[in-house]
Amino acid sequence: MQKVAPIALIIIIASALAYASDAQPISISDRFVCDVNRDGAVDLKDVYEVALAVGSYLGHSRWNSKADVNQDMKIDMLDVYIVSSCFGEKPEVAIYAKIRIYPRCLNLRKHGKWVTCVISLPEEYSVFDIDFSSLMLNHSISADRRFLCFADCDGDGRYVLIVKFDRQAVVELIQKQHGISCKIRSVTLTLTGALIDGTSFQGSDAIKILMKKPHC
Repeated sequence: MQKVAPIALIIIIASALAYASDAQPISISDRFVCDVNRDGAVDLKDVYEVALAVGSYLGHSRWNSKADVNQDMKIDMLDVYIVSSCFGEKPEVAIYAKIRIYPRCLNLRKHGKWVTCVISLPEEYSVFDIDFSSLMLNHSISADRRFLCFADCDGDGRYVLIVKFDRQAVVELIQKQHGISCKIRSVTLTLTGALIDGTSFQGSDAIKILMKKPHC
């Protein structure tokens, strides 16, 4: 694995922290992605994790999809600055959920019906307590109310919730946010929701995409 020189890391982190002192606040959703290691706070560990990946891109040995906080398929000083602008913040999300999006490779040239999301929560929470009506993909697309499934996939007594989103709506959202550039090979989708007691949760997953242009 290609490494970053220690002196380069020091320079990157020092620059980021200097920037953080004057940076303007950004949105709550950005504060979530700024918590790169998902430990509930934006601190030096998050800046360090992004700094380690600076100069990488999809397929690179140091690529880290969580460090690509602005989702432009490259990790550079802009990502470091975005994270550092949230330094000291605690994202307003009570629970970090683990989600898995299917299909893993979304072909934008095909017209399937659904994008499926498998949701699991930390051990102290139950997916049976999720308020189904609160589920949103990228703050834009509601889960289809006709499809709802609980499953114990591993036989360990821990259930997941499986929901579906309209595929065409997801495709249109991706095109709106990223266009149809052949450079885009992966996107991150974020699920937000709440438990019936109002406790919020959020999780993200990166999937590959095939673009509509035949020559891509």
